[in-house]
Amino acid sequence: IDERIPVVTTGAGNPGEYIPALKAIGTKVIPVVASVSLAVRLERIGVDAVVAEGLESGGHVGEVTTMALVPQIVDAVKIPVIAMGGIYNWQDALEFFWAGASMIALGTANFIDPLAVDKVYKGLSSFCLEKQLNLKDIVGKVNK
Repeated sequence: IDERIPVVTTGAGNPGEYIPALKAIGTKVIPVVASVSLAVRLERIGVDAVVAEGLESGGHVGEVTTMALVPQIVDAVKIPVIAMGGIYNWQDALEFFWAGASMIALGTANFIDPLAVDKVYKGLSSFCLEKQLNLKDIVGKVNK
């Protein structure tokens, strides 16, 4: 808070007690969530987005896969949902965008391949160019 960090991502529990102080200084708050109920509670108290993290994520405490969790949270909240867990290539990323994620995040994939983010970006870009699509055209289309 003293440093006025512009964006804070929290994990491993409910950051509810810290959110009012962070929001008071204009910080964007993006907690990692493992359940729909926590995502809904945190949206009510003012978080800016949530990271839906499934059991594939390193150090994860939940029992649901990311692919099962993301569409459930997307349907339950109005804030952006970031998918994290089990994303290793552009095809994985595309599936999460189809499921409604506004963004994706890679963690372990970067340890396996330091160029993972670049490869995901280039793969998604090539797919969109070939299909004459924008990522905004893809988000959530699996449910439509």
